[in-house]
Amino acid sequence: MFPRPMPAPAKPLAPPPDAPALSPAEVGERHRLREGLRLRRSVDHFARAWYGSIAALIGTGLAAKLFHDEARPGWGFAIVASLTVLVWIFAAGYFFRSRRTARRESEMLRRLQVLDGRAPKPPELF
Repeated sequence: MFPRPMPAPAKPLAPPPDAPALSPAEVGERHRLREGLRLRRSVDHFARAWYGSIAALIGTGLAAKLFHDEARPGWGFAIVASLTVLVWIFAAGYFFRSRRTARRESEMLRRLQVLDGRAPKPPELF
């Protein structure tokens, strides 16, 4: 029937006095690390390496079939073989790049875990 009175706003909880606070530079680094890890660039490189190696395997099979069927390998074999070598180089490049990027992301994750461990815990909502 009658509207209930509004409850008083809750005052914000202060972090415990013994919790180490992060400096502004560490807070910025923490946000930068979270954003960098959210993008996950190594997954893109691994996917390109995967599709490149599948295409290279298909090209290798095609080149082997052309080499086997012809008495004297001609231009078709030369073109397919050279394209296959280029695709293998493409796939290997992305594979090594993805390993390097994954290693960097792993270091970023370790640093973020250290910063998260030192950061004050957010207040409980319920």
